[in-house]
Amino acid sequence: MGELNVPREPRSVSPAYRRYVVWLLFLIALINFFDRQIINILAEPIKHDLGLADWQLGLLTGFSFAALYTFTGIPIAIIADRTNRARIISGALLFWSVFTAICGLAQTFTQLLLARLAVGLGESGCQPPSLSLISDYVPKEERSSALAHYSLGITVGGLFALAAGGILADQFGWRVAFYVAGAPGVVLAIVALLTLKDPRSGRGATGEGVRPVRDTLAELSRTKIIWWLYAASAAKGMISYGQVAFLGSFLLRVHGESLQQASSRLSEPLQLDLGPLVLVGLALGLISGVGGITGTWWGGRLGDQVMQRRPERLLLIPAIATPLAVPFQVAAFLAPNGWLAIALLIPPALLHAMWLGPTFAALQSVVRPDSRSTAAAIQATFVLFIGLGLGPLLVGALSDTLADGVGLGSAEGVRWALIALSMVAFVASWLFYVAAGRLKASLVS
Repeated sequence: MGELNVPREPRSVSPAYRRYVVWLLFLIALINFFDRQIINILAEPIKHDLGLADWQLGLLTGFSFAALYTFTGIPIAIIADRTNRARIISGALLFWSVFTAICGLAQTFTQLLLARLAVGLGESGCQPPSLSLISDYVPKEERSSALAHYSLGITVGGLFALAAGGILADQFGWRVAFYVAGAPGVVLAIVALLTLKDPRSGRGATGEGVRPVRDTLAELSRTKIIWWLYAASAAKGMISYGQVAFLGSFLLRVHGESLQQASSRLSEPLQLDLGPLVLVGLALGLISGVGGITGTWWGGRLGDQVMQRRPERLLLIPAIATPLAVPFQVAAFLAPNGWLAIALLIPPALLHAMWLGPTFAALQSVVRPDSRSTAAAIQATFVLFIGLGLGPLLVGALSDTLADGVGLGSAEGVRWALIALSMVAFVASWLFYVAAGRLKASLVS
């Protein structure tokens, strides 16, 4: 049986180029999440313009994107494990960027739904091969921080999507926000095509002499820790995507009057006509920036230290950090004013972000190098189908039920739906704890 010729630590590549690869993939991840998340801050204008219900918003912000990603991510990753990963990433970036811009042309719910499906199809070719590339370039002892660096693109992309999306939508409309979001990816796709290299040698990069797909899938199915990691990742995804899809709606519905007053006071000295959507976008960007970036970086650095001394404790980082976020989230959703709610949402953003580097590093270290893209794609499938696909949809459905069926109204409906979702953190923590007990015996690369 042929083996994939993949050096674990490429010797012919300069340290400067390795850093360039990590930075370039970071920027691609940034664009990835910018285009994925911008619809969250545009949800309220889209709802009013197209006359949508909350369950339809949940479908647009979650399930529509996750549907095609779920069904195409694994096949694309299997191809990536056998061909040139750099070209797959470049082509995927170009495809989803074009369809992000096309979202702005939608005139109906169905048209926007189809455009989001296409964005999901394109983005399914990004993260799995990117994680695999970084893991090939970076030695195991530095992998957690390198993957955390890449994951900062997730956080920074979300930050820019919320902040820039809110400003663009307020000043020019939600359609223009989609047009602007799609443009940078087209340029970056050309840069990646010309400069990003796959470190695998000849036959590995062309697909010759690789293991059959059935052998790769059989290996993954036998590695029990992987399934605990997938389940924990799915739970984290449900919390993250479910809440971010409705945080803007929560602030506008529950604290809209105070935010309107604040935006009016801010408009006068700036001589701009600013609406509350601008403040919400900037506030959510602040939450993502201060909390998410710090948590991702801290989790990665702490993961490197743990990996060098006690590898079996790597997954205790997210196991401990995740439930600590719950009291802050509940307090934020029950806060009497918008500014206190925003301040209380920063600590949970930090704590919830600490899982990224350690979890990605653990997964990439318990599979063979020629299975890394496939393993990452299956993880992304769990996160997106359960997290992004069901998280916003369930929050939206529960919000509608509480608002109309129980009679709480739209503001209280979304508030208590978000509080209910926060409790999933305890499930995620337990899953990480179980996986942590299996990690040391499962390390292979």
